Amino acid sequence: MPLLLSLHLKTDTVFAVKPNLVVDFTPLKGDDKATFKLEYNIDLDPKGYKGKL
Repeated sequence: MPLLLSLHLKTDTVFAVKPNLVVDFTPLKGDDKATFKLEYNIDLDPKGYKGKL
């Protein structure tokens, strides 16, 4: 993580960055337009879903 960005994680009072939302980018090879990749899994539930969160 770039140093400048990591400094803001500890002082961000506006957006309240939570540790579980911080992710690691990994180097990406073989792509001329990108240098990093990110895998971020999310669950989508239908509106009104009352199941386990």
